[in-house]
Amino acid sequence: MTLHRLDMKAILPLIKTFYVTTTPNLSKLPQIPKILPNPDLTFDPIMHRYRWKGILVPYSVTGVTSWDMSPEAEAAIAKDKPNWEPRGNKLHEVLECHLTGRPLPDFGAYAAWAEKLIAHPLWKQYEAIAVEHRMVSKDGFFAGSFDGLLRGLDKQGKPITVLMDLKTVKRANSPTRSIAKQAGAYITLLNDNHQIFVDRVVGVFSKPGSVELVVEDPQDCIDAWQDCLLEFRKSLPDW
Repeated sequence: MTLHRLDMKAILPLIKTFYVTTTPNLSKLPQIPKILPNPDLTFDPIMHRYRWKGILVPYSVTGVTSWDMSPEAEAAIAKDKPNWEPRGNKLHEVLECHLTGRPLPDFGAYAAWAEKLIAHPLWKQYEAIAVEHRMVSKDGFFAGSFDGLLRGLDKQGKPITVLMDLKTVKRANSPTRSIAKQAGAYITLLNDNHQIFVDRVVGVFSKPGSVELVVEDPQDCIDAWQDCLLEFRKSLPDW
């Protein structure tokens, strides 16, 4: 798997394709199928469980991608949950409202993150065609929700579809990470549920005072997800 962020010569041309010199006329973009919520797929945010047609979905994308996490890593995440959970919830709410045109909530303690996040030029160059959208696999084995699907023009004026995932980090110098496995799951679900193909994947890392983009190749993401899902299935009991 190749993570373009690690090779600046590779990533700079990709990042530059997100921006054009003039404001794009998004109304002239070729139409893609309208993405409608699935009324049969619900989510319990407290239990973090999905139900499809009233039946519990066994696994989530997050559960599958983190199945082999070490006990030490799990403990560290649990210990820091009082910090990352309210920050993540608030900034996801802020971005969802910004992309859907709803009134912005009070930023509270997270103004240093939120102000830079909503001011990022990515949201002016690209139109959100789906936000916080839930999907379930064809066999009902897993479900997940992506943060945003964007549509716009690259630097050459070519219409592209961009899968966006928002991550929030504690400090300005906090490292970013690959989102390949998670993004690969959403790409697969988009194809299965809506016959939509993704041209770009971008991780939006919201930091206090800045935003950093991590661009990944969709096929690399699909490969990472398929490998992860295969190993996860192997780890399950035969019954």
